[in-house]
Amino acid sequence: RSVPDEFIHEPWKWQKTLIDDSDFTIGRDYPAPLIDQAAAAKAAKQQIAAIRKEQNFGIAANAIFLKLGSRKSASKRKKKNQPDDGDQLSLF
Repeated sequence: RSVPDEFIHEPWKWQKTLIDDSDFTIGRDYPAPLIDQAAAAKAAKQQIAAIRKEQNFGIAANAIFLKLGSRKSASKRKKKNQPDDGDQLSLF
């Protein structure tokens, strides 16, 4: 069935007009969305914010960082495959 390109990823947002000749129905030709993405994201953000406001969050977050975070300081980390000047040969 033909759905306009701009609605191919979210066809339930397409408002058909009298000009449209497509016989496309959400629920019959394409499944209806299972969740409301905006409402679910808002609820998740509120839950995360509530957890971060708890009294012991900072202590627990620091303990996790100390256990799993990097133990090397930024200056001691190995640089990504950058050749030293002494390693490269001269052409002349």
